Amino acid sequence: VLEALRRDDCQRLRVYSADNRGQFATWLIVVVRRLCLDHHRHRYGRPQGERVASAERHAERRNLVDLIGDELAVRALAAPEGDDPEIELRQKDVREALEAALAQLTPGDRLVLRLRFEEDLSVPEIARATSAGSPFRLYRRINGLLERLRETLRGAGIEDASP
Repeated sequence: VLEALRRDDCQRLRVYSADNRGQFATWLIVVVRRLCLDHHRHRYGRPQGERVASAERHAERRNLVDLIGDELAVRALAAPEGDDPEIELRQKDVREALEAALAQLTPGDRLVLRLRFEEDLSVPEIARATSAGSPFRLYRRINGLLERLRETLRGAGIEDASP
C-alpha cells in the first residue's frame, strides 16, 4: 500500500482536497481499501460470473497461488555451506517435510505464519490486519500451528532441523 501511495511523487495523496471532501482519515481508508482490492484482483484474478462453478474455479486459483507462494518461500531457506552430500540430503529431506506439513494447513493459517515469520509483523499488527480478534487469541493460534507443524515433522522422522 505504501509503495502504491508513493508512486508518481505521491500523486494519489495530492488528489485529496479538504474543502470538497470529508475527513482525510475516511478518504484514506477508502483509498487503501481500493488498493487492497486491486492487489487481490491482480494476484488472484476476478471471479467470472455468479455461478457456483465460477466461484469454485476462482477459489481453486486462489489456493493454487497461495500454495505456489508457500512452496517458493520454503525453497528460499538458506542452503548449507560446503559440499557435504550428507548435509545437503538432510536439508532436502527437511525442506520436503516442511513443504508437506505446510500443505496440510489452511490458506488462512499459512497467511498468519507468513505474516509473522517472513514479513516480521508483530502479533497485534497481524490481528489488526486480518481482523483475527484479540492478539492473545492469535498467539494461541500461532502456538497451536507451530505445535501441529512440529508433530507433523516428528511423524515424518524429523526431530531436529539441524544437519
